[in-house]
Amino acid sequence: MFAYIHGYGSNKNGRSGKVLKELLGARGEVLEPLGWDSNATYDEIYADLKSQILDLQIRANGNLTLIGSSLGGYLSARFGMDLGLKSVLFNPSLTPRFRIPSVPDLVLDKPINALIFVSADDELLAQNDIKVKALFGSKAQIFITHTTHRVMDYEPFIMLEFSVKINPSLEKVAINAIKDVLKKIDPSAIFVQNSGLSKSDEDDFKELLKDKKTGKLEFINADEMWANIDKTIAKYE
Repeated sequence: MFAYIHGYGSNKNGRSGKVLKELLGARGEVLEPLGWDSNATYDEIYADLKSQILDLQIRANGNLTLIGSSLGGYLSARFGMDLGLKSVLFNPSLTPRFRIPSVPDLVLDKPINALIFVSADDELLAQNDIKVKALFGSKAQIFITHTTHRVMDYEPFIMLEFSVKINPSLEKVAINAIKDVLKKIDPSAIFVQNSGLSKSDEDDFKELLKDKKTGKLEFINADEMWANIDKTIAKYE
């Protein structure tokens, strides 16, 4: 189960929540958009969202992943650390006090399990890719993309969320299928933190797959994955 936390000034009925719910629903997954009040204090926002997330954890039998964009990415990272949940962050705002003064800067004070997509061309958060790499370093999987701050096409990222796994024993690896996904993101400039890749080309993917110890990422055939998601992936959750 997934929970989506929107950014500043948006709401749970916004475009991103609807798009993600549809994309994940097509893959047999459930996503619940969570709402929070942009006019509230940080303590109020935190308490409200924590209550919603804890309720979803019960419904999901503990198998819950947080997805957040912008300030929602900040909040997803914070709750991911505080509640021990996996988080997927899109262009996270690391210092959001210019929006809500009571919100502290993000500090990695607890272990974090995060997959981060951050744009080098973010028109709202200058040099956010550099800041994200500096803060998270080796503690998260980081993909540098070239989207606007507001992600317009989530599908390639959702495919990667399902296809990127840390467990090295996954089978049916297909380099070309994943390269087709990466083309939608801009493979010429993509940077994969801690993957063992030095550039996005076939030789690097082959090297990664040949020596599992060099990297943390493993790729699954995107076509077969959807039909076999329960038996191939669920056992590794």
